[in-house]
Amino acid sequence: MTDFTSSIRRELLKEAITSKAERVLYKTGAYGLQVIRRSIRPARKKKDQTVVVGKRRLLVPAKGLVVDAKTKKPVPKKLAAMARRTLSANSKEDGTGKPPRRGPTDNLRKAEKFVVDLDTYEVTAGPIIFGKQPKLVDAADVPELLEGGGSEQIGDELVQYSRHPFVEPALEKAKQRIAQLVESEQLR
Repeated sequence: MTDFTSSIRRELLKEAITSKAERVLYKTGAYGLQVIRRSIRPARKKKDQTVVVGKRRLLVPAKGLVVDAKTKKPVPKKLAAMARRTLSANSKEDGTGKPPRRGPTDNLRKAEKFVVDLDTYEVTAGPIIFGKQPKLVDAADVPELLEGGGSEQIGDELVQYSRHPFVEPALEKAKQRIAQLVESEQLR
């Protein structure tokens, strides 16, 4: 076998390996993106809920006035505001540590992208930074706030958010997937 023939075979082998690596990276990125998007939970269906404020049971409807659960009569505005805040605090605690829920415009799921860098053979998947960011205290952007928790300044009030990881769990699944793809993907 001549040096020319072995050189051609080496080039063909390099191309096959490079091609396989690129396919694995693109498939891993697409898979990671799919896992992230699917992990974001659907929005809650708005329904009437009962909450206890002080010793009173109040009915907080999805729309309309807050009423006393016993008498069915509207309650004063301050008591209604307390009932809504209590309900909001209770629902925030329920989702701590779970992925975030979809918003009304579903921007978080729409803002997910993946990029493959063929120079370094790296794939990056996750949310892009939103164009309009609120005034955040412990995070650089909204996706980071959701992933790790933090605070947002709303007027004079500092609102705390708990962790709602959605990228980190997807990373673990993507690591498993890349190992499977490396084994199963054929050289071409």
